[in-house]
Amino acid sequence: MFSEGNYAHIWELEDKGKYHEARMSTSRKNSQTGEYEQDWSSFGVRLVATAHEQAKNLDTSKNVRIGRCGVSNKYDKEKKITYTNYVIFNFEDENSNSGGSDTQKPQKSKDDFMDVSASIDDDELPFC
Repeated sequence: MFSEGNYAHIWELEDKGKYHEARMSTSRKNSQTGEYEQDWSSFGVRLVATAHEQAKNLDTSKNVRIGRCGVSNKYDKEKKITYTNYVIFNFEDENSNSGGSDTQKPQKSKDDFMDVSASIDDDELPFC
């Protein structure tokens, strides 16, 4: 699944100048067979900002841990097609922990949601 914190394999990278475009996939282990099965793939994932810089030195034989990321959709009325766009802002290299000068953890801004840990009691939440 494409989401922050999950591991993905980058199969191909292309530097487009202001960003990199990647062919990526994720897999999960089938509990019945013990084999890994692909559960998501895309040919047009954009690596921007820190991820763009990290991609310049990435060894594509290794997996990466997805950092801050996003997904958007756009519907083309004339073609009657929905386009899904994936973007990654940063990542961690699974094995060497480097994908640039320093792997950066996602930074929180004042607009981000707070991190609710499992230790918070339901009675402390601001909704019913």
